[in-house]
Amino acid sequence: MTIMRIENLQYSNFMNRGIQRVFLTIIALLLISFPSGAQELLSGKKASSVAGSIASNYKNWTTAGWSAKVKSDMLPVSVTAKTFMRRDSLTLISLRAPLVGEVARIEIDRNAITVVNKMKKRYAQMNIAAYGELATTLHSNIQDILIGRVTIIGEGTLSKSNCKDVDLYQVDDNTFLISATLNVGETSVNYGYAADLQGRILEMMATQGKPHTTSTSKSAEDDLLGVSKNMGVAVVYDKNKADADINISLGQRNYGAFFEGVEIEWNTKGFDRLNLRNYTRTNSISELLRF
Repeated sequence: MTIMRIENLQYSNFMNRGIQRVFLTIIALLLISFPSGAQELLSGKKASSVAGSIASNYKNWTTAGWSAKVKSDMLPVSVTAKTFMRRDSLTLISLRAPLVGEVARIEIDRNAITVVNKMKKRYAQMNIAAYGELATTLHSNIQDILIGRVTIIGEGTLSKSNCKDVDLYQVDDNTFLISATLNVGETSVNYGYAADLQGRILEMMATQGKPHTTSTSKSAEDDLLGVSKNMGVAVVYDKNKADADINISLGQRNYGAFFEGVEIEWNTKGFDRLNLRNYTRTNSISELLRF
């Protein structure tokens, strides 16, 4: 999910070249970022031991949340992002602008992902079942990423038991690369992380090709799932806080956002869900992204 910052590597330049041009294969991208010959593919007991060491840093939790300042080309002004999560059952992400209040919301539960543009009074809703085999663990995978944990798509948080399903490379005593490929129906997702032994995600990359389908439906699921997707996340830590630079491409459109000052609060209180009866449903995710 993330990559260890090493002085002689230019991660910021790497991330700014354009996501769609650099995602050839996820493992190649991760490995070429480090000095030649520095990687060791781990297997068996050694891989299990490293995965166990990483996972041992992950505390049990019931609720969690964080807030951060957000800058993005998609937004006319800087906003504040506020997140609340109840483990495996609810995730709320709120974007709030100065003098305006809340302008957008993402709500995820066991059944659906809902995206709301409060400025336009519109929302789109995607049935989690549309993600097929991923549906049972998708929400926990999203929550892992939001709290900076290495997660195996379709399975859950990295652990001794699931590390056999990924490629785990050791760069040095404190830096590891994790690479995996997931096939779901007609689509294939390649993704990978760089993480340290403390379990912190330093960088994440993912790419998914456009599925081969003859469907002519215009649901929100098709609007989002029916295009190629690439994502890159780079994280820099300063004690208990983190800054995250996120780049996403959906088809021909590119989106970016910089999250500053993320600090996770455990066992925190949340905020209320929106009443969707006050909004009009739309099938276009791309329309909602235009403020």
